[in-house]
Amino acid sequence: MKVAAALAGLLLVVPASAHASLPSVESGPRPGPPLLYAKQPRAPELSVRPPFRARPLLVSGTDAYRRGEYLYQDHLFDDHGAETGIAADLPGVAGFSPASGDLRYPAAARYANNAADPVELRIRPTPKAIVYRVTLGAVLDDDASAVGIGIDTDRSGGAPVAWPGGAGVSSPGLDRFITAWGTGGSVTRLPGGPAQALPAGAVTIDRRSNQMTIRVPRRLMDPGRATWRYVAGAGLRSGGGFLRVLPGAAGIYNLAFRFDESQPRGAGTWFEADQATALGAGSSGRFHADVSFARLAAGASRWIHAPGSKQARIYPSRLRLHEGVRDDFPEFGGRLQPYLVFVPKTYPRTRRAGVTFALHSLSATYTQYAVFSPNQQRQL
Repeated sequence: MKVAAALAGLLLVVPASAHASLPSVESGPRPGPPLLYAKQPRAPELSVRPPFRARPLLVSGTDAYRRGEYLYQDHLFDDHGAETGIAADLPGVAGFSPASGDLRYPAAARYANNAADPVELRIRPTPKAIVYRVTLGAVLDDDASAVGIGIDTDRSGGAPVAWPGGAGVSSPGLDRFITAWGTGGSVTRLPGGPAQALPAGAVTIDRRSNQMTIRVPRRLMDPGRATWRYVAGAGLRSGGGFLRVLPGAAGIYNLAFRFDESQPRGAGTWFEADQATALGAGSSGRFHADVSFARLAAGASRWIHAPGSKQARIYPSRLRLHEGVRDDFPEFGGRLQPYLVFVPKTYPRTRRAGVTFALHSLSATYTQYAVFSPNQQRQL
């Protein structure tokens, strides 16, 4: 059986009355193994270092203002790129866990079949710079990945503008674009303007935490208190741009700001069906985020796209697995693993509740029942 997660399956919240069935212990050992009572392990990918302070959201497809920062949480292992129509034998996505996108990674070990998979994107303004931090699924080489962040500073929309660097993707109304890799980056004025290199040391990457930090001086781009519209994505680096591994296909494997990914029955097992369609058309689609720097300056803390009743959540595992994705068991490595929670409408949020586990089967992944038998989770 393929395991895509340490808690690979569906968790369903059950009424608090179920606690009455648990044994009480006045002396001697507590019920269950010691692991049941262990503290949550610390995953380096979830570490927070200055200038960032806010704790991760840990619910994929959500974003929020937190302590003067903007946070977006992406889905795990959803970096399958465009739906090209060319069948690709992707590792870990056979059987009951198919991917909609079919853009295969190059075979080189440094890409780990997961190097262009943003897990989280943060934005924090400082007095001299706007600081961006992108956590990636796997970092085995400082310059394997390339991150693109496009900005429509006046949210005017309009005609599609191509991302620079040969990304093969366009977005409406872009007038600024940040391209970054582990050891450098640039800012481009769009459409058609020159690229200006970021200062030395403005882009850094940490292989232990898989975090890329990008500092853009305000003298290059200063939002003031405006609201900027962002698009973003990740691919593989080629020179100062993006590697196009398949002629005619976009070089982006994963788009950010996907708050409403559909899960059509029999597809959408990795929350990337709509992404695959958009990238197949050479577009960022409807996926964007409007970030208010006035609210950031005010230290706002509130949800923008809050978690719903079905939540793709992120679990920090204590297992030290390989980085990235491979064909051999366990296919999906890394310290961060996905699991799904379904919260019934009848859940009394003022009381604690237990959970029912629904572990996936066969060659499936954590979304098996949500995709292939959605009535089952509702019945449970």
